[in-house]
Amino acid sequence: MKIDAIELTTPDIPEQRTFYYEALGLAIVREENDRITFAAGATHLVFQTDTGDSAPRYHFAFNIPKNRFEEAKRWLAERTPLLQDAAGNDTFRFDSWDADAVYAFDPAGNIIELIARQELDNATDHPFTGTDILSISEIGVPTDDVLALAVQLEASMGASLHPYRPGGADFMAVGDVEGLFILVRSGRLWYPDTGIAALPSPLVVTIRNDQGDRFTFTA
Repeated sequence: MKIDAIELTTPDIPEQRTFYYEALGLAIVREENDRITFAAGATHLVFQTDTGDSAPRYHFAFNIPKNRFEEAKRWLAERTPLLQDAAGNDTFRFDSWDADAVYAFDPAGNIIELIARQELDNATDHPFTGTDILSISEIGVPTDDVLALAVQLEASMGASLHPYRPGGADFMAVGDVEGLFILVRSGRLWYPDTGIAALPSPLVVTIRNDQGDRFTFTA
C-alpha cells in the first residue's frame, strides 16, 4: 500500500509553512490562503485551516533511507527538539518491524516520525537531507473500535489491506511495509510517552493498494 496524500487540519498555516518548507525543506506543491500542500517525497502532505474550536493532534511517519538513520536523527535534532520516553531515550527500535524511529512535534503539536525500515530497498550513497524524505508511510487513525475499522478497511479497499503484524483492540497496523494505517483506540496516548490522547480528527487519506487501485479514506 502506498499513501499518495494525507489531508489534515491545522490552526496556523504560516507556522506549518515555516516548519515544513523552511526547516525541513519539503517542496511546496500548491499554496492558497487556507490550504498548503507539501511534497513529502512521493506523498502529498496537505494542511487545511481548522475553523473549529478543536485542536487536532495527528501522528504520522516519514520513510527515510534505511542506511541513514543516525544522520537523519542528527538532522532533525538540529531543527527541532526530539521526543523522549520516560527513560530519556530518543531513539526507538522496533525489532518485529526491523525498523528504527525518532519523533518530534511540529508547531501544531502533531507527532512526526522519521522511520528507517530495513525491509525496504532504499539505501542511498549521499549524506541525508530533507530531499531524502521518501514518503509518508504511516498515519494514525483513532477510533472507538479498532477491530471493526480494520475489517472495514480490508472490505472497502481490497483484500491486500490486512494487518501488518498481530494487533488487538487497542492498536493495529493495517497495510504493509510501504504504507500503514495505525489504528489506535480513542483516548490511548500517542507514542512515545507524549501524554497526548489520540482523538478522532478530520482526516482524508488517499492510498493505492497492491493492485494499483486508488481509494480514499475519510475520518
